[in-house]
Amino acid sequence: MKSAIITGPTGEVGLALVEELLNHDIDVYAVVRPNSKRVSRLPDNPNFHVVECNLDELLTLPKKINAPCEAFYHLAWDFSRDHNNVEKQYKNVGYTLDAVKAAKEIGCDVFLGAGSQAEYGPVLGTISPDTPTNPVIGYGMAKVAAGQMSRLLASQLGIKHIWPRIISIYGPGDAESTMIISTIRALLRGEVPALTKGEQQWDFLYSKDCAVALRLLGEHGKDGEVYCIGRGETDSLCHYIEQLRDEIDPSLKLGIGDLPYRENQVMRLDVDISNLVRDTSFSPRYTFKEGIRETIEWCKNNTPVLKPEERR
Repeated sequence: MKSAIITGPTGEVGLALVEELLNHDIDVYAVVRPNSKRVSRLPDNPNFHVVECNLDELLTLPKKINAPCEAFYHLAWDFSRDHNNVEKQYKNVGYTLDAVKAAKEIGCDVFLGAGSQAEYGPVLGTISPDTPTNPVIGYGMAKVAAGQMSRLLASQLGIKHIWPRIISIYGPGDAESTMIISTIRALLRGEVPALTKGEQQWDFLYSKDCAVALRLLGEHGKDGEVYCIGRGETDSLCHYIEQLRDEIDPSLKLGIGDLPYRENQVMRLDVDISNLVRDTSFSPRYTFKEGIRETIEWCKNNTPVLKPEERR
């Protein structure tokens, strides 16, 4: 791979993917909203190019990117505080199809979307690419539709289609409302974060490892495949949070058990990454302690600039 396009480059996955591609001497065209408050987070690099374009203008990208590109990573999604906002989620499916059309016209060989564990809904056992999708929120329903319809369109247009389902990622640039970032912020302020009992068994992957998986899929992923992106192992949320706290100050208190579990709480997120490993030889490089240490340092050096619902 010599060049790639990324929509949504300013979120935790996008930032990590930009860094990963640049580290491998790949030219990156980063598609951002005009006047985005997060542009300052993007690197200054001769191989990095910012392209201003709203999601509803993706069909204009071929006029704005006058260079051959091989891969199109569509990470952007118009988020809403209400995951059941039907109109907004419906529009996101259309934006995904526009991204496929733009990728074809620009001359990309492969289109990669950004699926989600929300596509599965509650699952009792291990999640794999073959696990039936049964989303219970509008966001998950829209992701399923975006994945299936973009695969069909890509086939009709004659370009390769890959749908990575990103299961549970943490890292620099993540939304302020996430459990990891909000807990870090609270502890850094000397507050006691209110948490559930943390009995959930979770598969957490650092954003930089996710970026490696995405790069490898762009180079080696198989057409029409769905890939789950995770570590392939679980630990309790309580243990994750305790490790996070210890990296800041082991004497700080945690409000474990102060919050009840929400209705339909997912208690296990166990991920099968066997086809990802088979096709790309992917292997996580970061332990949770190593990843959370970098995330804490990022939080110390970056004050919140956006409302929780303002993402990418």
